[in-house]
Amino acid sequence: MRRKLMMKDFLPSTVWRDPGESVSPNEVREEEEKGEVFSAFMRGGGCKEPFTDWEDCTDEATNVGVFAMMTKCMVWMLTDHYRPFLAAKKTAQEHIEKELQAFLSKE
Repeated sequence: MRRKLMMKDFLPSTVWRDPGESVSPNEVREEEEKGEVFSAFMRGGGCKEPFTDWEDCTDEATNVGVFAMMTKCMVWMLTDHYRPFLAAKKTAQEHIEKELQAFLSKE
């Protein structure tokens, strides 16, 4: 049985880590390997071109739109290839929404 993929399987752990935390050379290597796995995964499906556009995008404002286009492509393709990523993205969004609601309810 395949392990359920999580968003952090695709993203560098620096996204989930405190920016002041130190990073060992082994962790840097692991991050690079995750990036390579993610790139290979994305290029292996039908949305290679939008992914490449997203990778090449250097403007933060444009990057959000390019990422949205890439995600729409993955949804539109409706293939088993992108389902793990889309499921992980949905899980991450739900988690963020719950955390935000909990934070706002404290005020």
